[in-house]
Amino acid sequence: ETRKDLDGRRDEPRKDDELRGSRSRDKREEPPPAPPADPPPLDFTEKLLIRFLQTKQDKPILEQLEVLQQDEFKKLPIEDLLKSVIGKADRTTPLYKQVESFLIQYKLSSA
Repeated sequence: ETRKDLDGRRDEPRKDDELRGSRSRDKREEPPPAPPADPPPLDFTEKLLIRFLQTKQDKPILEQLEVLQQDEFKKLPIEDLLKSVIGKADRTTPLYKQVESFLIQYKLSSA
């Protein structure tokens, strides 16, 4: 495939035409990578636990942990949550954020 010059003469194929043509023939374009999946939504009970912990974030850690023993949260994986939180010994991140992160990871691993 050639192009005509302004004076009507044919010139050699342009490099960019060659590259464009060879790219589409030789290399199949791969689809773009999928965007990262949204974290699974937390259910009402999980959100409630996080809200309770947020209201107590200025209290001593033992008082915050007592919230986990309330009847409303018996169906949650509290034992695994405690192992995770205590095992990390993270005293800089608020407990409610650690709990939220754990619950999301737990849901992802259970899916």
